[in-house]
Amino acid sequence: GWLGVACLAWWQRNSYPLLGFALLWYLLAHSMESSVLALEMTFEHRNYLPAVGVLLLFSQLLFSLCSNTSVSRTAVAAALLLAMTVLLVARSSYWAEELTLAEHHYANHPQSARTRMHLASVYQDAAIDSEDPAQRQVYLAAARELAWRSLQQDENSIEALVLLIHFDGNSSQPQRADKWLARLQEVVGTGSMSVSDINFLEFYNRCVLQHDCKAPPGGQALLLESLARQFSAQPEVWYLLVDYCYQTGDMSCVYREASALREAHPEFQLASEALYHAAVAEADNGKILLSVQAMLEQDRSRRLVRRLRFGGGQ
Repeated sequence: GWLGVACLAWWQRNSYPLLGFALLWYLLAHSMESSVLALEMTFEHRNYLPAVGVLLLFSQLLFSLCSNTSVSRTAVAAALLLAMTVLLVARSSYWAEELTLAEHHYANHPQSARTRMHLASVYQDAAIDSEDPAQRQVYLAAARELAWRSLQQDENSIEALVLLIHFDGNSSQPQRADKWLARLQEVVGTGSMSVSDINFLEFYNRCVLQHDCKAPPGGQALLLESLARQFSAQPEVWYLLVDYCYQTGDMSCVYREASALREAHPEFQLASEALYHAAVAEADNGKILLSVQAMLEQDRSRRLVRRLRFGGGQ
């Protein structure tokens, strides 16, 4: 198909030069917006810039149609407005709620682990928000089924294992969570951590702290400390330990780990924030002053300090 369009554009390069321009613009813009390789999912926003060339060509064709025929420009404009209104209503029905959008993405990309796990997370949130016990169970069952499918597709899926630990730990068969927990401990020690893996481990942190998920043998801190050492090149993984220490009130751990994290990754601003909040929690004015001075040296634009001043930190 692309070869045919390219041949047509070359053949009509003198009569319709805009056709070649639209084709080149579309392909070059997509090479920047996405990739020349096939992606796991497609998103509409990747077409915004590439569509400029195509819309210019479409506009020229409409102008030629109105100029060389008896077709009314008003009629063409009305037809376009009607078509765009119909498309807007159709798309709005999907974007109106996160649940319908997640279901739509999964229906169009059923083999995508990302869409599957996103829908599982949305079902989980819907179960929490639902006031109907029967509907809550429907959402939880659907979320668990999606997590189970992901684990069948990828036995090392951290996202699926975390959700299964949560679901089964709160089910009528909580012993099943032990199996997933043991598997999680094996998996997290291999390979590298993706952004999605880190997000789900952060969720697991909160889940353990709220006593909704079973902690690993030896405690959550031991698991996170092992991850921090193994993935020290990824500050986001290391920060999971810092955040856990802060949430459990272990400020000595926060000072130790956040200081080491900031020294290893001076560009990682969350480490400085953690030191500041730990100092505020202990009402230690000397440490507060030192942490703010360190942030001023690190953050020349003062964005970090302004966020602390007007955000959650006081």
